[in-house]
Amino acid sequence: MKHRILICWIAVQVFIGTPVRLGVESAIAGVGDTTARWSWQEPQAKVLPTGDLKWVPKAFEFKAGESVRYIDFESGNDANDGLSKQTPWKHHPWDPNAGSKAAACKGVHTYIFKQGVDYRGEMNANESGAADAPIVLTRDPSWGQ
Repeated sequence: MKHRILICWIAVQVFIGTPVRLGVESAIAGVGDTTARWSWQEPQAKVLPTGDLKWVPKAFEFKAGESVRYIDFESGNDANDGLSKQTPWKHHPWDPNAGSKAAACKGVHTYIFKQGVDYRGEMNANESGAADAPIVLTRDPSWGQ
């Protein structure tokens, strides 16, 4: 079955010019799957009686899967186990530069990137999850700034 991967890197410029990182989200679903509802499919604004739009996005909700791996491009080490915020990897397993334990990781996991740290690697998605067990790329608001 063919799968699609969608990764959204979102940065918003607020009025005073300070960038605000909203997060990294990813999901994999079967191409023909019409039952899946993702946040980007939901209305993010409502029309006021005047015809103007009011911005009403849903707040980011962190959801860790059954198996998590932590990634911190600035201070991680691919020789770490990647199982905690204290022992993150530097690279995602799909990155050609991943080494050691990070490169050896396969399967369905929730990959949590440290908030406020730009991931400067490359990712080649070479595995997929399923609608009921997706591979997720996200952030944990309690980790990072």
